[in-house]
Amino acid sequence: DLPFKNLSPRHPNEAYFQHIDLIVNKARSQGLYMVILPTWADKVPSNRAGYGPVIFDRNNAAIYGSFLARRYTQNNIIWILGGDRDVMNNEVFEIWKAMGKALKVNKHQLLSYHPAGESSSSKWFQNENWVDFNMYQSGHAHHFMPVYHFASHDYQLQPAKPTLEAEPAYEDIPVEFWAYMDFNQKKTYPDSIVNSKGLLINKAHFRKGNFNDRDVRVHAYWNFLSGACGYTYGQNAVWQMFRHGDTAIIPSAI
Repeated sequence: DLPFKNLSPRHPNEAYFQHIDLIVNKARSQGLYMVILPTWADKVPSNRAGYGPVIFDRNNAAIYGSFLARRYTQNNIIWILGGDRDVMNNEVFEIWKAMGKALKVNKHQLLSYHPAGESSSSKWFQNENWVDFNMYQSGHAHHFMPVYHFASHDYQLQPAKPTLEAEPAYEDIPVEFWAYMDFNQKKTYPDSIVNSKGLLINKAHFRKGNFNDRDVRVHAYWNFLSGACGYTYGQNAVWQMFRHGDTAIIPSAI
């Protein structure tokens, strides 16, 4: 089941959202908070290639946001707009703003925005009162990214808002992995790179190596000691729900 009928945000597919209901209610019964993206950002205009289609504009974004706000009033939901994308222009800003303001009807639910690598939501949304806290992504470009620059920058802004690292380097993910991959097509890796379980055996393919547990700890400490209110741990196999025998999006060694 797809979320919309005929790819129109004005016409939600009830079967799809009944499944979302089950997940949200199950999490609530276990005392867990759900961090939910109303849409991945490739469904909004972007200068980043891949996936899609673009289906949102300012009007239907507001309609969709209102639909979600009416349906999900639970107090265990945190809404995150974006999805690894920067805000390309004012048109895109207005789309996210329309969706965010519609969601913020439930004032007890927190809301933020997940940007692309090496940027922060504060660049576009610092002065928007419907954004409760900032998120930055230091990304996966190199070892020992100076994450403290993002934390300390946001920490000093006015009006004061909490800020957190939403996407640091993931454990086991290759450094600058995109330089050695083609995301425009599903890629089957040759036996010289992965084994029969789909695990990475030729780490030399990703010439800059992989992030490890030390990278994770260093970034965590640097974030917290620079004013961040939180930090996200990511692991290469986990984020893509990789199982042995699958074709990995980004090959995992674990």
